[in-house]
Amino acid sequence: MHMVAIGGSDAGISAALRAREVAPGAEVTVVVADAYPNFSICGIPYYVSGEVTHWRNLAHRTYSDLEAAGMRLRLDTTARKVDVAGRMLHLTGPDGAAEDAVPYDQLVIGTGAVPVRPPIVGLDGLGPADGVHLLHSMDDTFAVMRTLEETGTGSAVIVGAGYVGLEMADALSERGLAVTQLERLPEVLPTVDAGLGALVRAQLEGHGVAVHAGTDVKRIDIAATAIYHGMTVDEVSDLDLSYTPPLGSPGTPSRWAPRPGPATRLPGNPPPHPLAQTPAVRPRRPRFHPVPATHSPPRGPPLSRSS
Repeated sequence: MHMVAIGGSDAGISAALRAREVAPGAEVTVVVADAYPNFSICGIPYYVSGEVTHWRNLAHRTYSDLEAAGMRLRLDTTARKVDVAGRMLHLTGPDGAAEDAVPYDQLVIGTGAVPVRPPIVGLDGLGPADGVHLLHSMDDTFAVMRTLEETGTGSAVIVGAGYVGLEMADALSERGLAVTQLERLPEVLPTVDAGLGALVRAQLEGHGVAVHAGTDVKRIDIAATAIYHGMTVDEVSDLDLSYTPPLGSPGTPSRWAPRPGPATRLPGNPPPHPLAQTPAVRPRRPRFHPVPATHSPPRGPPLSRSS
């Protein structure tokens, strides 16, 4: 019996391990779109903060551990087509060109969720080179770290105040950035009772995070010249963000800046923090809330294969 699992995070790896447990003789293949199987994506903010001292420590199991469990890993490989009648899975490898078909007896699709790109005007044209990041994968994480370590930015705006947004506010504050957090719903952590969300918000504000709930981001622009020390929120709590390119890019140093308009001006950003001169970030305890065991990545040996 040959089982193929598409997806190398918790669902796909768990299915593969269980298949080997109930049928030790089964052949199991796991198709992973990137080079980081069984990584704790929930632990990314704690790598950004420095509590997890190396990105390899985010791995629940090493590459060797997974192979020893009896699974074959197809890394940097994308599933393109499922031939249900023929029980064939069509794949493209790391080069994106060559395609091969893998036969299967059982197929598990455990690719997880697709991150939401909020309908913000200008977002689709911006990316890490502009200092604008969407955080979902290890590659996204490395892009964030490059921005932090190479541009010397002193401030950050986080759009969203769910679990990951709150953890990133903690992480970036710990690194010395001035953090502004925006949430379109009336309170942070909107999946819980509003009273609990208010307590969390008070903790954020008590640690220097500027929180603006009920604020809908409508547009992000690149500001080519002038630097304004603050942001502008209009009368209906919609927010336009204007951003200056990071150090090394055409334009001015990396800073969030306001769009002019009749509105309340938020506190200004401090001078950039010299992150580029900081050789390492020391581990520490989270300041806002304890980290549940499920969020604490294991500190096992590094992966045995380089990525």
